[in-house]
Amino acid sequence: MKARTRYLLLTTKSVFLVPVLILLFILAAPMASSLFLAPSFEGASAVTAQNMANERRLADNPFQESRSHSLQNDLQHDQKHSLQHDQSHSQHHPLAPKVPLGFSMFNGRNHPELDWQTAETEHFLIQYPKHLEGIELQAASIAEATYEALSANLGVTFDYKIRIYLSDEDEIVNGYAMPFWKSYTNIWVALNDVAEGWSGPEKWLRTVLAHELAHIFHFEAVKSNVGLLGTLLTAPALPAPWTEGIAQYQTEPWHALRGDAILRTSIYDGAPDFRDGRSMQNRGLMYASGNAQLRYFASVYGDSLLPKILSHRKELFGGRMKVHNFEEAFEEVTGTSFADFEEEWRRHMSIYYYTLAGQMERSDSLASDPLELPGLFKGEAAFSPDGSQLAAIYLVSGAKPYERLSVFRNDSTMAETVLDEGAFTGQLKWHPDGSELVYGRSTRGENGSIVNDLYRVRVDGKPERLTHSRRAKNADYTPDGQSIVYVVNENGTGNLFSMNLSDRLKSGRSDSDRSDSGRSETRITSYEGDSQIGAIDVHPTRPVVAYALFAKDGARQISVRNWETGETIMLTDGMLDDRNPVWSPDGQQLLYTSLRDDVPNLFVIHPFEGTGSDAISDEERVTALFTGASALQWVWADSSSHQPGQNNGQGKELGEVQNVETDTEEGVSETDGTADGWILVRRSDSKMDNELQLIDASRRASVSSYPERALLPDEYTRWTIHRPPNVIAPVIAPDPSLIQARRPYDSFQQISHIATVPFPVYDEEIGAGVGVFTAFSEPLSKHMITGLGYVSFQDPGENSLLLLNYTNNQLRPSLNFSLYHNSFTSRLYEDEFLVTTNSGLSVLGLLPRDWIDSPFGAGSLFSRLRFDYTDSDRFWERDDLPPFSPLGDPQSGWQTDLTLGFQLKKQKPYAFNVIHPLDGWGVEPKLTLATKALGGETEYLRADLKAYTILPFLGNSRFYLYGRALAQSGTAFNQDYIGFSRYDEITFGELVPGIDLFYRDTERVRGFREVATGNRMLFSTVEYRLPFLPSLETQILGLVGFGRTTLSAFLDVGAVWSDDLLPDDAADGTVTRAGAGFELKNVLNLFGVPILHSIGYAQPFEDFGT
Repeated sequence: MKARTRYLLLTTKSVFLVPVLILLFILAAPMASSLFLAPSFEGASAVTAQNMANERRLADNPFQESRSHSLQNDLQHDQKHSLQHDQSHSQHHPLAPKVPLGFSMFNGRNHPELDWQTAETEHFLIQYPKHLEGIELQAASIAEATYEALSANLGVTFDYKIRIYLSDEDEIVNGYAMPFWKSYTNIWVALNDVAEGWSGPEKWLRTVLAHELAHIFHFEAVKSNVGLLGTLLTAPALPAPWTEGIAQYQTEPWHALRGDAILRTSIYDGAPDFRDGRSMQNRGLMYASGNAQLRYFASVYGDSLLPKILSHRKELFGGRMKVHNFEEAFEEVTGTSFADFEEEWRRHMSIYYYTLAGQMERSDSLASDPLELPGLFKGEAAFSPDGSQLAAIYLVSGAKPYERLSVFRNDSTMAETVLDEGAFTGQLKWHPDGSELVYGRSTRGENGSIVNDLYRVRVDGKPERLTHSRRAKNADYTPDGQSIVYVVNENGTGNLFSMNLSDRLKSGRSDSDRSDSGRSETRITSYEGDSQIGAIDVHPTRPVVAYALFAKDGARQISVRNWETGETIMLTDGMLDDRNPVWSPDGQQLLYTSLRDDVPNLFVIHPFEGTGSDAISDEERVTALFTGASALQWVWADSSSHQPGQNNGQGKELGEVQNVETDTEEGVSETDGTADGWILVRRSDSKMDNELQLIDASRRASVSSYPERALLPDEYTRWTIHRPPNVIAPVIAPDPSLIQARRPYDSFQQISHIATVPFPVYDEEIGAGVGVFTAFSEPLSKHMITGLGYVSFQDPGENSLLLLNYTNNQLRPSLNFSLYHNSFTSRLYEDEFLVTTNSGLSVLGLLPRDWIDSPFGAGSLFSRLRFDYTDSDRFWERDDLPPFSPLGDPQSGWQTDLTLGFQLKKQKPYAFNVIHPLDGWGVEPKLTLATKALGGETEYLRADLKAYTILPFLGNSRFYLYGRALAQSGTAFNQDYIGFSRYDEITFGELVPGIDLFYRDTERVRGFREVATGNRMLFSTVEYRLPFLPSLETQILGLVGFGRTTLSAFLDVGAVWSDDLLPDDAADGTVTRAGAGFELKNVLNLFGVPILHSIGYAQPFEDFGT
C-alpha cells in the first residue's frame, strides 16, 4: 500500500517526482506549447475570435510585441478593440523567458508552400519567402541604418549576425523579438491594414523592423554573463513600459496613435495607471506611458544617461555573476529613484494635458447624449437608409472577448437582432434598400492563412462569404446596390476593386476578371509599391468613391476617384493625416477625420466647388475636442429617431455653445440645427469604454486648431519633439549593394540553443542524482528539440528518467517524435492509484483543418504510432486489489499501436469556460489498432466516439449533454479496460490529441461505486448547470485561490456489456446504470493554473431521494 499512500498524500517521493517532471516536460515541449491552445473536449475555445482578431499577438510578453491597431494603436473612442482581455499583460516581466515561437506556432499552420530564402548583409541574415523577392532590399537598408543609429545611441554591438524573418502568410499586424543568446525577430509584412491602424508617415516595414531591432539591442545591453539565470534575475526589476518606451523613442517620433491619444484620455479620466486592472486598453496605455516616459527622461535628464543605465551591473557571488537591476541602476546614474521619477513624470503630463484640455472643446459641447447600446468599445456603426434600424459592431464584454454584429430597432425598445459574431475588420455598410449589410471579417483562407475577407448578411438571414483569400475589406455598395467597391491587399499594396453581386463569371471572361467568389471583379485603381488604402465611402448618387490614401511617400490624404472616367482628385494636405471620408447625404459635402490634433477631429469640405488647394481652403472644422471624435456616418435629419436633445448639458440651448477663447456665448450654427442632418461619431473621455453619439452636422468648432494657439511653455512641450542623438530616417531607400550573399534557407543550420538548466534530484528510494532540462529551436519553429531527464546514481538503469522530443513543422502536418524511458500513465484502479511506467518511442501527427468558416471553430486530424514497454509492477503490489474485483492485476508488456482520429468543435471564448461554458459543441471519433507487429503483446481494435453540446436555458444557466460509445474486439492490458470506474478519473483535458497521461477509456455513472468491465460501452449524461457564486474571494499567500462555483443537477445513464452489437439483459452480463444527483464545482487557482474540482451527492436513479 506504500505506492497508494505516496500518491494520495502527494509526497515528494520519486513516484510523485516522475509525473511532475513529465508534466513540466510537456508544458515546456515546443510541440505541446503550441498545441496547448487547443481546448479540452468540453471547455475553452480553440481557434477563437481571440486568435483571429487584430489582437493576434503573442500573449503576455511585451517583447513579443503586438502591432494590433485595434487595442494599442487606436484611440479608445476610435478603436476597433482587441478581442482579448488585457489586464494580464502588464503583470508579466518583459525579460521573462519564453518558449521560442515561429510564425507557425502562433497561427497554427506550417505553410510548407513557402520557399524560404536568405540574404546576408554585414550585420544581418534576412529570411523571406521567394515570392516576396525584393523585400530583402528594403529590409537590408532599414536594418543597417537602424544598426548604425542604435549602436551609437545605446553603445551596443554584436558578435553575431541578427536574424530577421519576414512573412506574409497572414494578415497580422504584428512583429516580435526573441531575447535568446542569438536573438531574432519575426515580422508579418505586406499589409494594407497599417493605413488605418497607424499614424505618421513611416511605412510598416520601416517602423516595425526598427522597433524590433531596438528590442534586440535592449536585450543585448542588459544581458547578464550567466545566461538564463541572469535573465531571471534581471526580469523582475525591469519595468515593461521602458522596454517598449526605449524601442519607440529610439525608432519613431511621438505619434497620435500608440501614443498621445490613449495617454491624454487616461490622464483626463484620472486613470493614468496601466496596472489598475480596470481597462482592456491598459496594455496600449503601457506602451504610450513608456513612450512618453522615455521622451521626457531624455529631454530632461539627457540622452547620455540611458546607455549608462543599461550598462550598469550589480555584482553577485564575489563578482562571478553580473546582472542588470534597473531601479538600482536608475538611481545610481540619475541620483533620483525611479519611483520619484515616475511621480515627476505624472505631474508633468498632468500639467501638459490639462492645459491643452482647457484650450479645446469638451465632449459636453456636442449638445447630445450618447446612444445607449450594449457591450463595450463600439466599432463600426451605421443607421439604415430609412433610419428604422441601427447596425453596430461591439465587444460583447470583458468576460466574452469577441465582437458581435447586431441590428437594433431604432425606437424606444432598441430590440436587438444578432447577425454575426467573430473578429470583424474594416467598415460596415448598408445596402441602399436597407435589406442587407456588407462587412469584413478575419477568417481562415488558402493554406489556413489568417486573412481579411468580405461577407454580407441580410437582416433576416445568415452571413454569406463574398470573397475567399482575397485579403479584402472596407466595402461599400454602389448607388444602385448591384455592386460593391472594396479594398484589396495586393502584397502590401492597397487597391480598389468593384464586384457585381448578381453576376457570376460568364464563359469567355478571363481569370483576371474573376474574384474568388466566382463573381466578376473590376479594377478601379492601379497603385503600385508601398501604397495603402484605408476607409472608403461611395458617393450616394455618382460613380465616385472617396478613400483615405497612404501614399508611397508617406502622405496620408483624402482622394476621390470616378471609376467610370478614371479621374482622381487629391483633396487634402497629405501631411495632416486625414482619413475616414464620409459623404453628406446629398453628396455635396465630404466629411473626414484628421489626426492633426494628435487625436481625431472632424473637418468638412465641398469637393465639387473647387479642386486641389481651392478645396482645401474651403475646409471647415467641425470639432476641436480634446479627446477627439471619429465620423462613422452622415444621415439626413429624418433618418434617425435618436436625434439629440436640445440641451447641451450646460443649461444652454442648441445654438449656445461656450466660446473658450472669449468666455462668451457663440452659436455653433445660426441655422436650423437639423438642416444638414446628423453625424454619427465615435468618441470617449475614458479608457474604460467608448460611445456612439449623434451630433448636429451644421455645427462648427468654436476654437482653432490647438497647435497654432496652445499657450504652453516650451519646457512642457519639449518632450513631444525630442529625438535621440542619432535619428533613423523615416524613409530609407533600398540599397542592393548591402546584400553580400544570397542562398536558399537552411532551417537545420538555424537551430539555436535556447536554454539548459541542470537541477539536483534526491529521493530516499532512488537516492541522489542530477537532472537537466534543455531546449533548442529554429526561429520558424520548423525544428524544435526539448529534453528532460535525470540520472540516479544509485541505479541508473532502473530509476532514471529520459524524455526527448523533436517537433518537425516542415510539412503541412506537425510531426512530433518522442523517445522516453520511465514515462508514466496512470489511473485510479479500484481503491488504488495505479502508475505504470513506459519506455519506448512514438510519432504524433496533427493536421489542422478549416472545416467550419467560423473564428470559434477548430478541426484537426490526428494520428499516433507508438511502440513501448509498459511496466506495471514498479509501483504496484499484487495484493492491492480487493477480492472479487472484476479487474485483473495490471499487466506488463510491449505494445505497438496506431491511433487515428479527428476533432471538430466550436466554442466561443469566455472567461469561465473552464467551469461554466455558455455554448459549444464538439465531436471526436477515434480508432486505435494494437498489433503484434514488432513484438507487441496485445492485439485489438478499439473504436471510440464522443460528442457534446451545450444548450441555453434561463439566463446563464445551461444544459450540458455528453455522450460516448466504445467498442473493442481483441484483448488489451487489464489496466486499459473499457467500462465503468469506481471514481471519477483525474484528467488534464486533452492538451494534445494523442498524448495520454491517463488511461481514459472509462466513464463513471455517479451514484455507483462498483467497477464494471466489458468490451462495449454506451454512456450519456445530462447536466443542468447554474452559476452559484462568482468567487469565494479566498487567497492564500497570493498563490492559491478559490474562484467561481457552479451548481449542477445531473442524470448519468450507461451500459457495459461484451461482444454483442447492442446491450442485452443482466443475465448475459450486461450492466446498466442510471444515477442522479447534485454537484458543486469550483475552480482552484494554484500558482495561476486553474484546477476544476467538485463535491456532490448522487444515488442510483431508482433510489434517488430515499
